[in-house]
Amino acid sequence: MAIKVISKSKLRGRPSEIRRVMSERKVLERTVEHPFLVGLQCAFQTKEKLFFCLDYVNGGELFFHLQRERRFGENRARFYAAQIISALAYLHGMDVVYRDLKPENCLLDARGHVRIVDFGLAKEVGPVVWRTEGSALYSIEVGGKTGTFCGTPEYLAPEVLLRQRYGKEVDWYCLGAVLYEMLTGLPPFYHQDNNTMYQRILSEDLRFPATLPPSAPCNGMLHAGSGNVAGNVIGRYAQDFVFQMMDRDPKTRLGHGVFGTENVKRHAFFQGIDWAKIYRQEYAPPFVPQVSSIFDLSNIDPEFRNEPIPESILLEDQVDIMAEAAEAERQAELELQAQLMAFPSPIKSPKPLASLRANNADLDATINAFRGFSFVSPYVDAADSD
Repeated sequence: MAIKVISKSKLRGRPSEIRRVMSERKVLERTVEHPFLVGLQCAFQTKEKLFFCLDYVNGGELFFHLQRERRFGENRARFYAAQIISALAYLHGMDVVYRDLKPENCLLDARGHVRIVDFGLAKEVGPVVWRTEGSALYSIEVGGKTGTFCGTPEYLAPEVLLRQRYGKEVDWYCLGAVLYEMLTGLPPFYHQDNNTMYQRILSEDLRFPATLPPSAPCNGMLHAGSGNVAGNVIGRYAQDFVFQMMDRDPKTRLGHGVFGTENVKRHAFFQGIDWAKIYRQEYAPPFVPQVSSIFDLSNIDPEFRNEPIPESILLEDQVDIMAEAAEAERQAELELQAQLMAFPSPIKSPKPLASLRANNADLDATINAFRGFSFVSPYVDAADSD
């Protein structure tokens, strides 16, 4: 497992940060039930620290692989987008807005499946109440929105930049931006100066490059996607999906409304995909990271893997036992890989489509603020009883 440690001293006197950590813990408790969200195995605290014990994922960030390969082919990007959609749909079904979707927060596991991590900005919002009047369906804004300015600059939705109250639609905008980056190699509207980039997000038309360099081969395959003309042109369905996801108006953005998630899944870009098979991980991933064991850090950016570990939590005599268990797990995964079916290629588009995230003063108060933090996943209990 991976262990995230937070010092309580850094949270003392910062009630908003305490609420954020407790919100993260609450959301993580519910992510253990979805295959594309990193799960919380347990959480506990000492007098000085908080501990999150999370699923260990060492296949690398999408950002890490994207930097190495310049960009992804259309079918590979579509595979990742489908798994992210499945995860966002689950969060939105719990009335949770993720708010920080970016390639750095999408990891690959050892089999090549996406696992979304870092729920520090995730926010539970009240449900939106939908009413009908005749044949019209409309929302009564009694919930479903928040107003905190947060997220990562490159992926901020216009309504966040404008300091408007926003809802789940910001996650769909971020997905559009992430897909654009996977297909082209750069975020949309990117500029080194954040203020200039914000102005572009608010006012410039979204454009795709006319041509792109071929995507890098992965596991002997060139993931160009059948929707591309020659592997260096982005298909019309892919472009249209991004345009609709990045609509500046959240009320007309693809994903808005009571049937928003289903409309996202029904877009022509995902034609031919069985969403139940996506959830059950029955499609063979287009890329499998080279991971030799749980100790293999080759897919982790050197900037992070060279950081010193302040405290050791693994005794030396446990290493051999864990290595043997990891090898047994690896063999089981190889057997599973052989049973997976091929991920369908995108459908060719026959013609152009229409275009277009109480002040605590002393240590005792901080400790009290974290009552209820501890947690053990029911899946851990079940494993221990076997």
